[in-house]
Amino acid sequence: MLQEQQSLLAKVNVCSSFQLTAALNFWNAWLAIFSTIGSFITGYGLFYEIYYRGLVSSYTHIGDYFSGISGYLTFLFVMSKVLELGDTILIVLRKKPLLFLHWYHHVLTLNYAVCSYSHDIAYNSWITWMNFTVHSIMYGYYMLRSYGVRVPAWVARNITTMQILQFVITHFILFHVGYLVSQGVKVDSTPKVFWLVAAILDLQHPFKRKLRVN
Repeated sequence: MLQEQQSLLAKVNVCSSFQLTAALNFWNAWLAIFSTIGSFITGYGLFYEIYYRGLVSSYTHIGDYFSGISGYLTFLFVMSKVLELGDTILIVLRKKPLLFLHWYHHVLTLNYAVCSYSHDIAYNSWITWMNFTVHSIMYGYYMLRSYGVRVPAWVARNITTMQILQFVITHFILFHVGYLVSQGVKVDSTPKVFWLVAAILDLQHPFKRKLRVN
């Protein structure tokens, strides 16, 4: 069995890499467009909740966000986590370095999206909108780069800043939700999902920090 695996790896190493320029351009473009549309629609739904129900209620109670078009985009958001595994396929076919953080991040976010979607998790409105927003800029940046457009270095730095801000906001929401629950306040969430998202954030952060330092 070991010899067969070594033989297979040898064949893979011998094979030349695929350029897949057109596929890469299309991939980055559709994710950028999809994420931008998702950001605007879920953003409208979220700020509607904030305006009419209040900031705290927007992440503690299920309102109208998960119904209508913003609810539909949330469903597509969950499904897109499966499609985003295509990133890994493109990296492998082009024989680029496959970082542990890359597939680790995809596996964790896919599991969270699928597991939490079946529960009434109020703060998923914030998680969905922030993820759409960061991805719209990130994949827009990748799209321009794949088309050969020179993008200023500060754009990449600001994407990292946005990811850190997303991390901080999500932690603030989790801490506040945890505090409210400890005070006996009813919150639309479940303990299992609460600890799942907290664990995912804490598990990803050290690797992201290490990647930025290196």
